[in-house]
Amino acid sequence: GRGVVGRRVVRLGYRMQVENFGDSPNDVLKWTKERDTVKQEESPKMQGKAMGEWDSPITSRSVTEEAIQLSDVRWDGGDLYWLEYRPTEGRTVIMRRSDDGVERTVTPKGQMWDVGSSGEGSPYTVSSGVVYFSNKVDGALYTQFAAFEVEPVPLTPSGGAGYCDLDLDAARERLPGRC
Repeated sequence: GRGVVGRRVVRLGYRMQVENFGDSPNDVLKWTKERDTVKQEESPKMQGKAMGEWDSPITSRSVTEEAIQLSDVRWDGGDLYWLEYRPTEGRTVIMRRSDDGVERTVTPKGQMWDVGSSGEGSPYTVSSGVVYFSNKVDGALYTQFAAFEVEPVPLTPSGGAGYCDLDLDAARERLPGRC
């Protein structure tokens, strides 16, 4: 019988196809026709256009729509805190990495919690394991123990524009910030 002479690798866009082929001219012609048919079926938008001129299925939005954004990094003792925007959830959360390397979301789950404010500057601060943050959803200022999964406690009534540039003054027991 006829043995297999080699392997061919055909690159069709993002897929890789590998199969065996024989050595006869008819096998090569058959393979060439199949390849051209597949190329025509898979790339109608590219026909007749120079490389780089066709519409790409990859857009900047598709590349970045699930990209998590990190900002406002700060230390509290041996713990590291940061804001993390999660596009799939549509909100910003406070994250904590404890000195033993464990990461967890400080702000509770759900759409009613979105750290931020309408102004510029930091919408949160942390001191001695206690986080103070502005909630964009209701405009109130909250406090929460970072190490425990507890509900935040409101410090101000809701309905405000939110708070920013928060900086705890522990000596005077004040939390200066602006709206």
